[in-house]
Amino acid sequence: MTAAGMDAVSILAIDLGTANTRVHLFDVAEGQYRFIASGISQTTADAPYYDIGEGIYQALDRLQAITGRIFLDKDANIILPSQAGGEGVDRLVVTYSCGKTLNVATFGLLGDASLESVNRLASSVPGKVVDSFGINDKRTLDAKIEAILAAKLDLILFAGGSENGASRSVLNIADLISRTMQVMPAGDRPEVVYAGNQAVSQQVKDKLERFTAVHILPNVRPQIDREEVARAEFGVSKLVNQMQSRYINGLDRIGTICNALPEPSTSAAEKIIRFLSATNDPQKGVLA
Repeated sequence: MTAAGMDAVSILAIDLGTANTRVHLFDVAEGQYRFIASGISQTTADAPYYDIGEGIYQALDRLQAITGRIFLDKDANIILPSQAGGEGVDRLVVTYSCGKTLNVATFGLLGDASLESVNRLASSVPGKVVDSFGINDKRTLDAKIEAILAAKLDLILFAGGSENGASRSVLNIADLISRTMQVMPAGDRPEVVYAGNQAVSQQVKDKLERFTAVHILPNVRPQIDREEVARAEFGVSKLVNQMQSRYINGLDRIGTICNALPEPSTSAAEKIIRFLSATNDPQKGVLA
């Protein structure tokens, strides 16, 4: 990527892995953006530190030694933006794969419409889809409730109905979720994201919010032949960050100085693949 005609900015990318924390520096060299160097340390989310900050500090200290540049001030804070003397960086982004593997269930109407779209939304979550429910699911009501209870869910992603389209089937699913919530201990109830027909969003919220937190996001399938997952993904990323901050001490702190929300590594990789697929020759594809 050429830097000509652009404001040259240095970028620090921090990747918080389950075992290692890596910091990558990108900057302009010979008129082009280039990868400059990396520093690596052990991730310190677990014992004995229980805070990702120490691992970030150690990785940055190694990056400073490799590059001869200064990224930390005297209080060990990242210098943002860069200074006239070259200290610091202009942009900071964070991805993470440490933290809890979230158990997710998806709910939608048709397998080739809203259920397909909400499953795509689920792919941005650092976790596993343990079950999926649509209107053509042949299980009995009791079997569905038992399956939800057995899954020990952290998060429910719920979509259905094009804009001003199906409502009765959507509300029937909300009733299923509500019935299940009623027999769950309060501390075990998953949070719910609703990204379906906005005309019934308040009714869905009214049915569920007495039991758990309900987050209303843009419809992932506003028309039967049109999918719009990106806007809902942003809201899910914010929610997942809040949830993971309970398990990754320091994530919320580093998030306050980032130029974009910290993202699960899986979500970030998916966005890169989409970008490359859109900008490169479609016949060549992308190898991840």
